[in-house]
Amino acid sequence: AVIIRRVIAQPPFVGILITVGLSIALRALMVVFYEGRTARLDFGIVGGLTIAGERVSQVDLLSIVGTWGLVLLVSTMYMRSKIGMNMRAVAENPTLAAQRGANVDFVVGSAWVVALAAAAASGIFYGTSSLLSTSAPVIGVKATIAALIGGLGSLRGVVLGSLIVAIAE
Repeated sequence: AVIIRRVIAQPPFVGILITVGLSIALRALMVVFYEGRTARLDFGIVGGLTIAGERVSQVDLLSIVGTWGLVLLVSTMYMRSKIGMNMRAVAENPTLAAQRGANVDFVVGSAWVVALAAAAASGIFYGTSSLLSTSAPVIGVKATIAALIGGLGSLRGVVLGSLIVAIAE
């Protein structure tokens, strides 16, 4: 809150740079507290299905369904709720949104809560099928690239940008 509050009315790349800096700091904390150990989340889910001749584990299927459910939930909240409308207004013009009655600090804080919850869920989905390590912040770089490809103001564009990054990778 202390860092982000100062850059609310700045161009989007300022927030991206701050987020990258925070990612570097969190990675350093991971090394200090967890000594750079690698881990995998194991929920004891076994089995899977064969789809188009490829074996897909139940964990991967749950991750796919959970991820798309999360995208649907966030996009519905963003497009259909009052807080979503306020988020769009603050993202477009924080000064005008404040003049029209939006509590900019609350909206920005709410956006961070949604982003952190989505990131936590994504980390859980990712950690069930991949190794978690101090190299995990690279995922954030890939997400930033996807957001830049799709457009920072478009949720649909970010999903499309994510698919482009995934196919390219």
